[in-house]
Amino acid sequence: MFVDALRQSKPVNASSLPSTISHGFNSSSSSILSQVKQVLVIQQHVRDIIHHPLLLPQHKHQRQHQQDDNDMLIASAAALKQLIRLASTSLHSHSALALLALVAILDELLERAPFALQRHALVRAKLGRVIVLEMAALLKTFSLPHRQKLTYQYKNGEKHELHRWTDHLVACLKPPTLLYEKHWILAWLTRVCRAAAQYDTHWQFKQEYDQVILLANEHL
Repeated sequence: MFVDALRQSKPVNASSLPSTISHGFNSSSSSILSQVKQVLVIQQHVRDIIHHPLLLPQHKHQRQHQQDDNDMLIASAAALKQLIRLASTSLHSHSALALLALVAILDELLERAPFALQRHALVRAKLGRVIVLEMAALLKTFSLPHRQKLTYQYKNGEKHELHRWTDHLVACLKPPTLLYEKHWILAWLTRVCRAAAQYDTHWQFKQEYDQVILLANEHL
């Protein structure tokens, strides 16, 4: 049911969104609704990292030495790597959401990160290949909740809340591929994998980027 709702979702008006979201993880809860919220928490943490004031060019004067720049980039990339692992582990029971979180992380890096951090994270820290390998592992054991016949577990109010949070999720993620309608997740994954591959041309296993796209075509 969740994936059907996710595929049908469109950006919604801000006034119709929930006013707050949780800023912490509830590891004891395995509900799909809880995991939807976790994707948003991960996205927000990524944005906090890549938009840290000290990473912005106008604050360069606050960093006294070149080493300060390097230390900041190394620390930011390490924090992003932790979030990548967290997305895979905390959402592992729901492959579609884990995959969506990883796509969102990579998209933030490619589209919104300052140039210096983007280059460091993708070229030096190799976060593109870290993400694509996590995607490959998820896709090799991929499962969709509607195949597990979970719909009967939800009361009408819970179904409404799930659809509401699904709309909220899509509105926050702002995927650039919604025009593909039900195939927007696959189109988004394809887009970010191909873009990230351009930063990793010397990797011995660079075909993994294409392999992930092929695997995604089988499941999404």
